[in-house]
Amino acid sequence: MSCAKAIGWGVIMKRTVLTSLCALSLLAPSTRGAELAPQPGDVTPKVDAIFKEYAGQPGCNVGVARSGKLILERSYGLADIANDVPLGPETRFDIGSMSKQFTAAAVLILADQGKIGLDDDIHKYVPELPSYGVKVSIRQMLHHTSGIMDYYELLKLAGWVYGGP
Repeated sequence: MSCAKAIGWGVIMKRTVLTSLCALSLLAPSTRGAELAPQPGDVTPKVDAIFKEYAGQPGCNVGVARSGKLILERSYGLADIANDVPLGPETRFDIGSMSKQFTAAAVLILADQGKIGLDDDIHKYVPELPSYGVKVSIRQMLHHTSGIMDYYELLKLAGWVYGGP
């Protein structure tokens, strides 16, 4: 059984976002006087302290970079609770909906630059999509109001089983 089945994706996603924000806040430059962000030697104990609660439960992989250089790479918690399998740098994650906000941001940047219109028909940019009988706008796609089925639902209709072979 995966950790997703054991505690649910919502809990994992909320914890992942929260702990990521905590770790990022450690590394942000201080706003007090001339203090600087922690040096590489200082980061590990602080990050370890944030993630110590993950022992024996669903965890996460953490990477910390400074000036484009990786200064910390650690794994905390379990990849599989039922089989007590620890997370490691090789652990693969299903990113699920985490990519949606990055896609939306990229689309909004293109719209802001005048390269696309939010009310343009999606077929203008992705002509290989089937015709749905009505216009489907980029805005509808961003707001998840286009009526196009979620890809998990489409995969289930095709006989795919989540977590299956």
